[in-house]
Amino acid sequence: MLNITPPKILFGMFGNSFYTAGVCHIHVYDSYNKTLFLALHELRHHYQYTYMMHIEDSISNRIKDEWNRCISYDASYIEGDAYTFSLFVFQMILHIPYKIENKTKEIIIHFLRENVFIFSAFL
Repeated sequence: MLNITPPKILFGMFGNSFYTAGVCHIHVYDSYNKTLFLALHELRHHYQYTYMMHIEDSISNRIKDEWNRCISYDASYIEGDAYTFSLFVFQMILHIPYKIENKTKEIIIHFLRENVFIFSAFL
């Protein structure tokens, strides 16, 4: 869907889902939809990582900057983009209703106020 090489995916009880270079670590929740939502979020981080490694532009520079230093989680481009991607896929592609948590909703709203969401620049 994102026109990238798929990452390695590990499912388990990690406490939280997270991404490391080329690997999505997906925490398995009791809720299938929550697990899927966060798996899509980590997949978008893989897309961001791939993007910054192969493209040189203002977006990749911003991703590199945030990847290499500690930025406020709520205001970061990479987190806002990843949550917006997950919600976009749920609503526009899978047509699955999903109630996001208030903190996640705030991150998405902040991201969309400051940025234009681009589904995929690799298409």
